[in-house]
Amino acid sequence: MPKSKRTDAGQETDRRSAGRGSTPGNARDDQSLAAQSAGRPGTPSAVEEVSGTEQQSITRLLAIDGESREPRRSGSGDAASQAPVHYRVVNVGEGNEMVIYGYCWSWWRALLSTLVTILSCGLFIMAFYWRPEWHMKCSCQPCHLQDAEYVLMKTTDEFQEWHRHKVKFMYLKYSPQTDQRDRETIEDVDEFSLLRKNISFTGIQIRYLQHHSIRYIWDPNKRSFILLRGLEQNVSCSDLHKKYLDGLVYQESQNRKLIYGPNVIAVQVPPYWKLLGKEILNPFYAFQAFSVILWFVEAYYPYAVAIIVMSICSIALSLYTARKQYTMLHEMVQSHNSIRVTVLRKGSASQIVSSSELVPGDVIIIPQQEMILPCDVVLMNGAVVVNESMLTGESVPVTKTPLPDICEAGNYNDPIFRLQDYKRHVLFCGTLIIQVRPYENYVKAVVIRTGFLTTKGQLVRSILFPKPVDFKLFRDARRFVICLVLVALLGFVYTIIISSIRGEPIPEILLKAFDVITIVVPPALPAAVTVGVVYAQRRLKRQGIYCISPHRINLCGQLDLVCFDKTGTLTENGMDLYGVVRAKNKNFIYSNDDLKMQVFNEDEVLAAMATCHSLTLASSETTLQGDPLDLTIFRATNWVCRFRSGIGILRQFPFSSALQRMTVIAKNLDEQSLAAYCKGAPETIVKLCTKESVPDDFLEVMESFTQCGYRVIGLAFREFKGSLKESDIKNVNREFVEQNMTFTGLVILENKLKKVTSMVFSELLKAEIRIVMITGDSTLTAIQVAKESGMIGVRERVIRVKAKLPTATSKATVTWRNVRKAPGGECRESPQNIPVSGAESKPRIHFVVDGPSLLVIEEKFPELLPKVTLYGTVFARMSPDMKTKLIKSLQSLDYVVGMCGDGANDCGALKTAHVGISLSQLEASVASPFTSKLPTIECVPILIKEGRAALVTSFCAFKYMALYSMIQYVSVLILYYISSNLGNWEFLYEDLFITSAIAITMSRNKAYEHLVPQRPNANLVSPQLLLSVLMHIALCSTFQMMGFLLVQIQPWYNPWDQGARACSSNNTFYGMPSRHARNSSGILFNMQWKISNYVNTTIFFVSVFQYITIAFVFSMGKPFRKPISTNYLFLAVLVILYLFTLFLMLFPSSSLDTFFEEVLTNNHRLWNWLSRIYCPSASLVKHKKLHRELQDDPAWPPVTTPTWHKDAVQ
Repeated sequence: MPKSKRTDAGQETDRRSAGRGSTPGNARDDQSLAAQSAGRPGTPSAVEEVSGTEQQSITRLLAIDGESREPRRSGSGDAASQAPVHYRVVNVGEGNEMVIYGYCWSWWRALLSTLVTILSCGLFIMAFYWRPEWHMKCSCQPCHLQDAEYVLMKTTDEFQEWHRHKVKFMYLKYSPQTDQRDRETIEDVDEFSLLRKNISFTGIQIRYLQHHSIRYIWDPNKRSFILLRGLEQNVSCSDLHKKYLDGLVYQESQNRKLIYGPNVIAVQVPPYWKLLGKEILNPFYAFQAFSVILWFVEAYYPYAVAIIVMSICSIALSLYTARKQYTMLHEMVQSHNSIRVTVLRKGSASQIVSSSELVPGDVIIIPQQEMILPCDVVLMNGAVVVNESMLTGESVPVTKTPLPDICEAGNYNDPIFRLQDYKRHVLFCGTLIIQVRPYENYVKAVVIRTGFLTTKGQLVRSILFPKPVDFKLFRDARRFVICLVLVALLGFVYTIIISSIRGEPIPEILLKAFDVITIVVPPALPAAVTVGVVYAQRRLKRQGIYCISPHRINLCGQLDLVCFDKTGTLTENGMDLYGVVRAKNKNFIYSNDDLKMQVFNEDEVLAAMATCHSLTLASSETTLQGDPLDLTIFRATNWVCRFRSGIGILRQFPFSSALQRMTVIAKNLDEQSLAAYCKGAPETIVKLCTKESVPDDFLEVMESFTQCGYRVIGLAFREFKGSLKESDIKNVNREFVEQNMTFTGLVILENKLKKVTSMVFSELLKAEIRIVMITGDSTLTAIQVAKESGMIGVRERVIRVKAKLPTATSKATVTWRNVRKAPGGECRESPQNIPVSGAESKPRIHFVVDGPSLLVIEEKFPELLPKVTLYGTVFARMSPDMKTKLIKSLQSLDYVVGMCGDGANDCGALKTAHVGISLSQLEASVASPFTSKLPTIECVPILIKEGRAALVTSFCAFKYMALYSMIQYVSVLILYYISSNLGNWEFLYEDLFITSAIAITMSRNKAYEHLVPQRPNANLVSPQLLLSVLMHIALCSTFQMMGFLLVQIQPWYNPWDQGARACSSNNTFYGMPSRHARNSSGILFNMQWKISNYVNTTIFFVSVFQYITIAFVFSMGKPFRKPISTNYLFLAVLVILYLFTLFLMLFPSSSLDTFFEEVLTNNHRLWNWLSRIYCPSASLVKHKKLHRELQDDPAWPPVTTPTWHKDAVQ
């Protein structure tokens, strides 16, 4: 690269490629994109090999992990294979899969779009803001991706979001002088791993773009932008030990810093003017601005000023809330953006640098004192105890062990380092280091991810850039508003025709026509609909439930299924030791009478209980910290945790959810012998033990305890007797340690149910809300907890579903068997038995499934998965990923799913569910829309009640605002027919004093105190709501037309009497000149009579009483909200408005509104019949249709016959 084109390291400039003469490519349509995603033939093909020295250099430099999907071209030949393309699909198969399109600057398009924007008075700015693809296509032209100056990114999920970014470039300047490692084998090692090879290419230009705080780097080999990753992908465990343990040279670290950027999670607090710009670009405020301008032209000053004041208050509150959230997030991450750390440099002494200087590949020294980790690192030696409450929601310390050097241990099957498989060796960003145990001089760790690539960075990104949530209520509201706009257009045309026929001036015709639009689509509609949610959020806060996503409150009212974690959610966090069952000579030694009083006189049992744990001493060295289960077992031994006495723990293999066990290697300091002790799920432990040590009645004894709800832990040990030397402990693999073990017994723990659990379940079941348990505990223990809590009734049928993978001699099978009642009848069960609904013709059935079986069913029997999840009540042995998959399976059946957990391993499920409720208030609660101060599940029915009340309130407000606009719409059209109109003060009385006061106060009804089986209507365009609105519109229009006609046949009616005033004096507010008269400047003749006439007064009074009456009619009470009699402020407003209006007119006439609302809208048989006629296929959602089909199937469930896989024996 010529020297004149080089810049200093760190300099980043924008690149333009106009005038390159590239042929513009055409963006593919959705059908071709779908074909490419499915891998269909017949689409263009891209390069597999790249020629040219510079391209090869860049490829070696940036052999980035990850793949981009590229189009395929039929035929062969170099020309075809190297054809440039306009787009690429990146992050294939991941949650952030996107299509990237290339564009280059077009001066004539940019000039034309600028002119159109100016002519539209800036309206196109708002359109370009909400539609970046329009902006791109109006200012740029498509080009090959390799020549692109700008890119357009489109997500491939259901939301189809578009993002516009500018392509930038950087130059690498430094070249290493002392780093000569493995230069001769560069081409043979990890071709797709980012920055594994030496950065030795001076002046290399790299194109990149930044999207949502992470970078995409241009790969000339793939001819695509590839997601920049750290060292956690496609690097072997031995390479981390051999190639990175000595650290990086300074020049290489500087190049990596240029590529990755500084190691900071930068959350900038935007200034108010930026937040204001984003806020006012909302289409709602644009429509408000149009309305206010129109009202000022019409001299309708009072209401225009009132709307301006309300909008300013709303915007100010929104800006304050948004800036406060940014400030809180900034303070949360700022604490570890500038930490001093010690970094090892290859070929030089260690350096103390700021954590912002760290890059992937750096080696840092973990200090002895407490420190918050500034990045994700993999531990290379020693042991570290950390607090991962930021990730798990639990402040239980976790012990991290060093990454084993596989090759040094004699295993030449070098595995690839995968973060999900080696989490126990990784220290994550944001976690707190509590204790460091160095095995050598100091503890070293290799940096694998920095900045927003870290675990905490991803968490912050999910907050800064949340995925859009497509709520059905919002979709229906948009459709409803579109219908109102169409009605407004009809009124617009009608006004123009009538006014033109009467010969009115064009300025007045346009003002009156546009005025119709502001009447039909009231600017206060969004505020009125969201008032109910605001009230509900305040009530939830007073009850100790905090919400970070208010729009999900309405979803709480639609919940028909709630999933619960077991430990810490349904049961108490702590456990009590019930007893120990020792095993000796293939027999269990215990008695039910003295189980709790047994003395631990067996060395193996006592040693296993005392050593096999992850407990650690606090800084005071007097308080133990760790998992509650480990604490309970250790304290039962009456041992003391010290450092140089008794049995010493030399190596620890931490507990793994996938393996369901933990193991330690310990040394008896008296006998100088080595032994391994293992603790975990009993069925897992026995697989590691010799058959000679496992009692024959193992299953019977274990099930006798698990069926009674006890938690059972298996113990085992192994004496090495010279097969393992102390010097080899550091690198020994887990498989070697955990083989040929001796089974020593069972530890029985009692996990008591929380007092409110049964009460809450009873309330939910009576409301016909399905409840599901998802736990990592054993199946039989979960079944007993489900029975004890009332989740499963005494006389209800329980079927255990077990699936097995295929073997060499058998196919994959699914077995169904009834679960027997626990022997002896000593186990506790809830006496309640909630009756099933009348729609169910069979006794209630509960499926019990474990996690491994669910995975087999998903893989081998996908047709059974919906049926199993439909009837599944207990899902045991579930890992965090399995919980998330189950939530998605339930959502695929059209369930509105809630998830309640204590934050430990539940973050994925809490984020996936429609409504996530965290019982933990730690940082992990950011994954959940709702966080409860109450440590029990009693928050669930509270949320459902408030959600139902908020949903009903939103519907009532929407119906009222729709009726209000249509009533005023009809009134104005009637008056337009005689060239009349309402006066400014008449409009103000209706818009501000009546409608605004009612819309605010009618939403104050509190939630009803009981849950009922009936569900609130969640469909804004349902036949029930539409027919109710249409009938009220017809009724109100009829009364207005009757008033219009009746007043004209009175003998005293005189249409040309300018001084005529019905029921009023000469100075009443509704007799003032109209807004049109004030601005006509004498153009219209004799305007006073247009306002002060009998028809105007009649229509005004009829419409006013209609507003008040429909407010009373639409303010629903039971069964979702408390009766209207409890909303004192709303009743006071109605009474005051009635009395004030009666002062002006003696008698209202709108009693039939109440009659129709009571007779028609509450007739459920009528509405069910109308629903089937309106949309017969929508009357049942997927899970109801499937349930009805299975109810009519006499062979379901197939308890007596196993289900075989259709394929041949594998």
